[in-house]
Amino acid sequence: MGWSTREIARLAGTTLRTVRHYHEIGLLDEPERLSNGYKVYRTEHPVRLLQIRHPGATPPPAPSSRRCSISTTRHSSTCSYASGNRQV
Repeated sequence: MGWSTREIARLAGTTLRTVRHYHEIGLLDEPERLSNGYKVYRTEHPVRLLQIRHPGATPPPAPSSRRCSISTTRHSSTCSYASGNRQV
């Protein structure tokens, strides 16, 4: 099963623009695209979106080389890489 960007935004209780923003800053992986150019989100995308929106409410993601956190008070996010931190 696949969802559109609008559908996963609705499922997670957020906006279309927020989902696009998470793509832009690297918190949410881009989904595959159909031959018509439409994005198709799989099960892992809304799960990750909920992890971003509600930290601690879902199990943590598998270990990766990048860790990101969102500051709701400063409206920014920080991603730490092997070479150090980068504020987005």
